[in-house]
Amino acid sequence: MSLQYIGIKVFAAVSLAAILTVAGCSSGGNGPGPYDIEQNLNIAWNHFDSEDYDQALAKFNEVLSHSEDNPEALLGKGWSFAFEGDYDSSITLFQSAIDNGLATPDALMGLAVVYRDYPNYLLCMTKSAEVIEADSFYVFSERTTIDYKDAHLIIAECAYLLGSSHFPTAHDEINYLCGLLGEPEPLPDPGTLPGDEYEMLVAEKLEDISLLISD
Repeated sequence: MSLQYIGIKVFAAVSLAAILTVAGCSSGGNGPGPYDIEQNLNIAWNHFDSEDYDQALAKFNEVLSHSEDNPEALLGKGWSFAFEGDYDSSITLFQSAIDNGLATPDALMGLAVVYRDYPNYLLCMTKSAEVIEADSFYVFSERTTIDYKDAHLIIAECAYLLGSSHFPTAHDEINYLCGLLGEPEPLPDPGTLPGDEYEMLVAEKLEDISLLISD
């Protein structure tokens, strides 16, 4: 066998190895690239937007397995649990998102919603007020139907449910929303009506405003 023939075989073998290496790289043969946190957060929020909360939770958990204490993943888990009615878990996760540096009032809004339904009306009012203080025109970017109007309405609802000593707060919030929405008519001064009529009117206004905001 000539040296020239051996050289050709060696060259061919090296070339084939190089081709296979390139092919392996192009097809992912060397394994997946680094985990894309943002891409997978987007997938999780898409599940959330579709109201598929179990899939959203699974994907948020996956993100957390690659990025421990990721505030957005904690937030997403908190909202997913909130919509599934697991309030204890959602409270823990919302607080954890805040503790880990969440830059928006989204977790505060989540706490306000959960504490209203828990119920813990005083804490709910506190968290709703913190949302408004942080951003007076707040909108939850992952579900834009939740915004600052809800925060004001939640304060009004909780103030009403806490009883007559909190009615002045309910009155102010209701009339703010009436002015903002253009309807219904604002509440009159409570001194112009008997107490039971005024209380009934407050309840009616809350229902009317709630329907307007939810449309």
